Amino acid sequence: MARRTVSPIAFTWNGSEIVLCTTKNAPELPALRQNPMVALTIDTEVHPPKILLRRSATTSPARQRG
Repeated sequence: MARRTVSPIAFTWNGSEIVLCTTKNAPELPALRQNPMVALTIDTEVHPPKILLRRSATTSPARQRG
């Protein structure tokens, strides 16, 4: 069974994709290179919460800029 990692990330919606960003040394990057399947949960802090759940494969795992 694969080891799961949880790390802080930043995200944005560019109109057609959810774009995720994290640090270059984040522990999940090697795992994403090996297996691009991810689960994403975004929720609000107010009640009742609004929640987005998404399971998908990354289309460009661990692409680095700069």
